[in-house]
Amino acid sequence: MEWASQGERAYLNGHLEQSGRYYEKALQLNSSIENASGIAANLLSLAQLHLERGEYDQAEAQLRVVLSNKDHLFAAAAMADAAARSAQLALLSKQPGKAADLANQAQTLCKAGGCTLEAAITNLQARSAFVLGQIQASADLAKRAAAIAENRQPAELANAKRLLGEIQLHLKAAAEAVPLFEQALSLDKQLGLSRKIAEDLRWLAEAKDLLGQHTEAEAYRSREQAIRLALENKAP
Repeated sequence: MEWASQGERAYLNGHLEQSGRYYEKALQLNSSIENASGIAANLLSLAQLHLERGEYDQAEAQLRVVLSNKDHLFAAAAMADAAARSAQLALLSKQPGKAADLANQAQTLCKAGGCTLEAAITNLQARSAFVLGQIQASADLAKRAAAIAENRQPAELANAKRLLGEIQLHLKAAAEAVPLFEQALSLDKQLGLSRKIAEDLRWLAEAKDLLGQHTEAEAYRSREQAIRLALENKAP
């Protein structure tokens, strides 16, 4: 639908409020003709916008519509997506136990619906386990996510490598963490994901500090700050 396409373009250009207006129009249109796949896609897009703007209650409300599926309109793949985003929201809200349950639900729905989110959901399971202090389980899940994403989903491969690096830092193994963060950085740069690049640089700075390589750490930190400043100054 044209409204949804305009919403996506506005989103990619960083115009979140404008994007939301377009997605709302698309949702109204799809609801008027009971286009279930369109309704689900629009609700998920709106939820993501709310997530990025820190509007967690609004995001949860949009996701709940898809996940509850009270009118039996939505496919299992759409519900898996909603459950995965709900897990992400729970992590942001510092509810790792709830996040783990939702990620498990998402994985079950994904397998039932043949969705393409297995790597992303496995990363969410790994992140939830890490926050819960289940370090070995987290590492095993992150490795599984990396294996699923290899040569197919570079963004999720980067997420898995970054988490594996964080796990190594948690275990005081900074030397082992550095190449994992470097791999994540390389992938994120290929994809042009500025916020992820900044995150990778932050972790590399921390790892280098732990290794006593403070000059290199400061160089990474300066690069991170330059990216964050560029993002702040980006025209709306």
